[in-house]
Amino acid sequence: MSLKLLIKNFLKLFGYKFEKIKNSYNLLSEDILRNIFDKKQDLVIFDIGAHIGESSKKYNQLFDNAKIYSFEPSPESYKVLKTLNIKNLKIYNFGFSNKKSIEKFSVNIKSATNSLLSFSKIANKTWEINSLNNLKRIDCKFDTVDNFCSEEKINLIDFMKIDVQGAEYLVLEGAHDTLLNKKIKLIQLEVIIGYTYENQKSIGFYINLLESYGYRFINFSDSVFKTGKLIQSDLFFTI
Repeated sequence: MSLKLLIKNFLKLFGYKFEKIKNSYNLLSEDILRNIFDKKQDLVIFDIGAHIGESSKKYNQLFDNAKIYSFEPSPESYKVLKTLNIKNLKIYNFGFSNKKSIEKFSVNIKSATNSLLSFSKIANKTWEINSLNNLKRIDCKFDTVDNFCSEEKINLIDFMKIDVQGAEYLVLEGAHDTLLNKKIKLIQLEVIIGYTYENQKSIGFYINLLESYGYRFINFSDSVFKTGKLIQSDLFFTI
C-alpha cells in the first residue's frame, strides 16, 4: 500500500480529510509551519525535547521574530544547546512531565533517543538497527508546562513541539490547565507507533486526548516506515 493511500485511509477512520500541501504526502514539519505562520510574525515557540537544538535552529530560520523557549533535561545535550547563537532563544536545563520532581532519565547510546521511558525488549527489531541500548540512568529535573507558564506569566504559546521519546503523554498531563484554556494555538507531537519504549501510547490515545480538550488533528509530518510499516510520525493539532 502506498504512503498516500495508507495515510488517507487512517485519516478516514477518524473522520478527517487529508490536507494536501505542496503536492506532498510525506510532509516535513517546516512545510506545515510555513503554511500556518507568517515569517514576520511575533511567535512564542516551545521546543520541548530540544536535544542539541536541531528544531530551535530551524524555527529561527523560518521565523524572524520568534521567541523560542528550548527545554532539555540531559546535561550533555544542554551543553551543546548553550553554544547556539540564536536571537531570542531561552534555554532551560530541565524537561517537562506531569509533576515537578527529580526523575531517573535514560541516557542512551543515541542521545536523540534519551527518555524518561525505558526501551522495549524489541526496540532494535522494530527499528531494524542494533544501537537502541541504554548506557545509564541519571537524575534530571522536570517541571510541568502549567507551572512554568504560571511562573513566567506566559499567557499564549503560538506553537509547541513535543518530542520526548514516548513520554509525550506525561508532558500533556502536566499541561492540563494550559490546554483546557486553549493557551496553545498549534501543537506538533511526535508519536512513536512501532513498539520502542515501555508504556508508550498510541496515535488513537493522543487524538482522543487532545480532542477532549477541544483540539483537532490537522496533519501528519515526518513519517518513518520500516518494512512497509509506519513506525513513527509527527501529528499536528490546532484549536
